[in-house]
Amino acid sequence: MSATNFGKWLQHLRKKAGLTQRALAQHIICSTSALRKYESGERRPPAEQIERLIEQLSIDPSEQETFRKLARAPLSAAPTPPTDMRPARYPGALPIPPGPLIGRDQLMTRVRDRLRLPATRLLTLTGAPGIGKTRLALEVASQLRYAFADDVCYLTLAPLSNAHLVIPAITQALGAAQPAPHDPVELLVQSLQERQVLLVIDNCEHVLEAACDLARVIARCPFVKVLATSRTALNLRSERRVSVPPLELPPETPDVATVKRAAAVQFFVDRAAAVVDDFVLSAANAAEVATICRQLDGIPLAIELVAARCADERLPKLLQQLDRRLVLLTDGPRDLEAHQQTLRSTLAWSYDRLPAAEQQLFARLGVFTGGAAPAAIAYVARNTVAVPAPDAAVLDSTLDPALRQALGHLIDSNLVQAEPRVDETISRIVMLETLREYALEQLALRGDLASVRDRHAVYYHALALRVEPDIRGPQQVQLMDTLEQEHTNIRAALAWSAQAQKHQLALETAGAIWWFWYTRAHIHEGRTCLRAMLDATQDWRRQLLAGQIDSDDQSVRAQASRHMKALHGAGVLAHIQGDSTEAQTWLSESLAISRQLNDLASIAAAVTNLGAIALRNQAYAQARALYEEGLAVRRSMGDHHGIAFNLNNLGIIAHEQCDYERASQLYTESAAIKRQFNDRRGLAMTLINHGIVARVQGDLEAARVMGQEGLEICQELADQWGITGALTNLAAVDRLCGDYDAALTRYAGAIDLARKQENRWIIIECLEGIAGVDAARGNAPRAARLLGAAHAARGRMGAPLPLPEKDDYNQMFEMARAQMPNAEWERRWAEGQALSLDAAIRLVDDDGSLPPV
Repeated sequence: MSATNFGKWLQHLRKKAGLTQRALAQHIICSTSALRKYESGERRPPAEQIERLIEQLSIDPSEQETFRKLARAPLSAAPTPPTDMRPARYPGALPIPPGPLIGRDQLMTRVRDRLRLPATRLLTLTGAPGIGKTRLALEVASQLRYAFADDVCYLTLAPLSNAHLVIPAITQALGAAQPAPHDPVELLVQSLQERQVLLVIDNCEHVLEAACDLARVIARCPFVKVLATSRTALNLRSERRVSVPPLELPPETPDVATVKRAAAVQFFVDRAAAVVDDFVLSAANAAEVATICRQLDGIPLAIELVAARCADERLPKLLQQLDRRLVLLTDGPRDLEAHQQTLRSTLAWSYDRLPAAEQQLFARLGVFTGGAAPAAIAYVARNTVAVPAPDAAVLDSTLDPALRQALGHLIDSNLVQAEPRVDETISRIVMLETLREYALEQLALRGDLASVRDRHAVYYHALALRVEPDIRGPQQVQLMDTLEQEHTNIRAALAWSAQAQKHQLALETAGAIWWFWYTRAHIHEGRTCLRAMLDATQDWRRQLLAGQIDSDDQSVRAQASRHMKALHGAGVLAHIQGDSTEAQTWLSESLAISRQLNDLASIAAAVTNLGAIALRNQAYAQARALYEEGLAVRRSMGDHHGIAFNLNNLGIIAHEQCDYERASQLYTESAAIKRQFNDRRGLAMTLINHGIVARVQGDLEAARVMGQEGLEICQELADQWGITGALTNLAAVDRLCGDYDAALTRYAGAIDLARKQENRWIIIECLEGIAGVDAARGNAPRAARLLGAAHAARGRMGAPLPLPEKDDYNQMFEMARAQMPNAEWERRWAEGQALSLDAAIRLVDDDGSLPPV
C-alpha cells in the first residue's frame, strides 16, 4: 500500500480541524516544509511530534493506536487506514462537515459518549429550528464512523411528506434492493440484521408516525444504532434524548477577553472572517458583536446569516437592522437543505407542519416578551373579547384541556421552552426572541393581533392592580420580583395601550406600579411612561379641576383617583432625577385632586413629597410645615407606616440644620415604629440617615454599624435606590477611617448604580468623596477638577452642599488646595467646572482609580 495513505489521513484531519499547514506546524513545533512532507508521504514524523499531532487534532482515543502505527510504518508499506477518504459504502454517504464545529465541545463529547454506550440504540437530538442539530449530528457521526464496521449511512427526511415513505427511504439510502411487493420493514431488517451501522436520520419531526416502524427495525437489528435529529422527540421506549441549546451568549461587559470566550461570539467571528479576510474581534467591535449575538438568541443559523452580511454592511448598521431580524436573516448557504437556507424558511417549515390549534396558540404566544405564566397564557390565548374585569377573574384563569394539550405539543416540538417549578409543574413558558418575531408575523396575518394584544394589556393591568396594595408590605420582595419578571410584558402592554389610545387603562397600570420603578431603579423609564400617559389625558384633568366634571360621580372619582396616583408617581420620579420644576408641577396637581376627593392618604403623601422638594432646596421652614401637615393627617388616620415616614423626614430637617440630638431622637422613634410593623425598607432608610448623623458627629463605628444594617436590608429587598445611598454613606465612613481602597470600591458601586438611575445627587456626592481620597493620597490636580465638576453640577441643579457636610468638604478642599500653587489650582478648578458629570466620571475611570464593579 502506498505510503501516502497516512499523509492523506493527516491532511484530512488537519482540514477538518480548520488548521492551515503553517498553524499546525507551529502547534507541533516543526517547519511548514516538514509538515508538507508528512502529508505528501515523503517523510514520517518523529515520536514526540506524533503525540503532539494526536493532541492538536483531537484524535479519538479509539483511533490513537492506529494513528501511531501508521505514523511509524515504513515508507514502503503502510497499511490502509480507516479514514474518511475511503469510498462510501452506501448511496447515503455521510456529508463531510463544513469546517470545525464551534462552541459545542462539551455537548459533542456528551452525545458521542452516550451513543457509544451499549444500551443506547436510538439517540435523538432535539431543539428549536436553526439551533444546529444537523451540524452536531454530522460531527458526531464523522468522529464515530471508525467504530462501525459497516460505516455510517446518512439521510434527511425533509423532502418526505408521507410517513410511509420513511422506511423505504432508509432502505434506498443503504443501497438495498427493493423488490415489490414486499414488507418495507422486513426488507430493511434483512438488509441490516448482520451489519454494524450507524444510521443518521435528519429532520424527523414531520413524519413521527414512522417511529414505530423504526423501533421494530432497531429491535431486530442488534448491531445498528440510530442518531436522529428532530424538533420533537420520537417518543419510543428505546429512545434517549439530548436537547441542543443555543450557543453560549456573552455577558454585558466591555472586556474583550470575556466576550471572546462565548461560543456565539466565536461562531460569529469565524463566519464573518469567511467573508471579510481581516475580520477579527477587537475592543472596537466587541460590544457590537456581543449585542448581535444576544439579539439573535445564540441561534447558529441566525448568527451565520447575519455574519455573512459583514461583507456588505458595517456592524452598527447590522445592529439597526436587527429590529426586523427576519427580514435580515435571508440568503443562506445554498448547500443547506432548502428549508434551512434562511431562518424564515426554517421557521415556516416548522410552523406549517403544526395542527391548526397549535398554530393559533404559537402565534398568540408571540405577544409575550420574556415569557409568561400559565394563567397569563390561559387568559390571553383564549377566544374571548378583552374587557377590564376584576383581577381575580383575569389572573386566576386556568388552561383548559385543549389549550394545555396544544401547549404541551409546542413544548415537545421545541418551539417554546418550559421552566419547571421545584414540584416539576410548569412555572413559565419562554420563547426565543427570533421565534417570537415570527409568531407575531403569523398573528398579524391571521388578523388576531389587536384582539390578542388587548387581552395581554388587560391581564397585566389586572396584575398591576393586584400587586399595588401590598407592594410596600411584608410581601414586597416577592411582589417586586414578580413585577421584575413581568416587566417586559408590562412594558409591552403599556406601549400597546398607548398605541391603541386606551389611555385610561395605561394610566391605571402605570400609576399602580410606579413604586416598583422607583425601588428597582427603572427611574427614567417610569418617568417617561408616566409623563406620556399624563400628557395624553391632561384635558380631562383640567376639566375636573375647573369643576366642569361632576366629582361626586363614582366613576369620575375612580378615574380621578387613577390620575392622582400617576401624578404622584411622576412627581416623585422627577424629583429623584433632580427636576424640581416638573416634580413640583405633578405633585401640586396630585395634591389638588386629592383635596377635591378628600382622599386623606393621598393628601398626606403629596404634601410629604412636596416637603422633600422644599428640603432639597434648603427651604427648611416650608419643608417642616409640609412634613408636619402630612404627619398630622397620618396620625388622624392611624397610619403607622406614614407616621414613621414623616418622623424620618423631620429628622432629616433637624439633621440638615445641625440639630443632631433632635435628629437622633426622631430617627430612633421612626425606626422603632418601623421595626414594630415590619417596614423593612422604611427601617433601612432611617438607619442609613441615622448613620449619617453619627458620621458627621465623628462616631464612625456607630455610623458603620447602622449603615451596614441598612445596606443589608436593601440588598435583601433588591432596593437599588437604597443600596446606592447606603454605599455612598459607607464609602464616606471608609474614607474618614483612612481605608481608601474600600472607599473607592464603594464609590464605584454607588456611581455604577446611580448612572443607571440617573441619580445626579449621588453622583455628585461620590465625586466629592473621590476627590477627598485624591487629596489624602496627594493627587491634588484631579481632586481640584473633580471638586470643580461637582460644584458646577450643584449650581446647575440648584442643589447646594448640605450644611452638615461642609466641615468635611472644607477639610478635603483645603487639603487639596494646599498641595499646589494658586494659579495651578485655579486652572484645574476651571477645567473641572467645564466638565459634565459623565466627563468627570470618565476622568476617574480612565485613570483606573475606580475598581471594576
